[in-house]
Amino acid sequence: RATGSFLPQRPGCARGSARMPYGPLSVTVVQCRGLKSKDTFGKNDPYCIVSLVGSTQSFKTKAKTNAGNACMWEETFNFNVIEGQNQIVAQVMDQDVGADDFIGKGALDLTSAFRSPTPVDQWIPIQDQKTRPSGEVRVVVHFQGARPDQQQQGNAAVGAYRPPAWGNVAAPPQQYQQPPP
Repeated sequence: RATGSFLPQRPGCARGSARMPYGPLSVTVVQCRGLKSKDTFGKNDPYCIVSLVGSTQSFKTKAKTNAGNACMWEETFNFNVIEGQNQIVAQVMDQDVGADDFIGKGALDLTSAFRSPTPVDQWIPIQDQKTRPSGEVRVVVHFQGARPDQQQQGNAAVGAYRPPAWGNVAAPPQQYQQPPP
């Protein structure tokens, strides 16, 4: 088995096909709502851990102090997807002094993101350890394939790059030079 960021893609593996493509995946953890309270006194201090199933890639948002049952994170994380990695897991925790409390966990299948040329906005229902509903996490997922034909499809909604409206960028400053001894 090869190691590295990307494995070669099998022929015929394009957007919309049954086989999963490979390439960069952007996941924005936007917000949560309806979280079950884990603090007897005070409010939840939630944070979210987003993991790509089948890999060691995992990211954590900042904890939102005294957020209660809803908060906004709006944090973006980038994953490197290889064939067979087709699901992300969002796990919400309540930050406490000592041990953090588990609020809930949910999974999102990435097939729709692999097939869409535009970002996919999705609410992930999360469940506690007894599989009871314990809230939702909103994520925006955007897959950009590693092959040029996938990239063109992915960029079609974004548009072509244009130079900034404020004009030409000044030349970078000259290198710092050591003063003479």
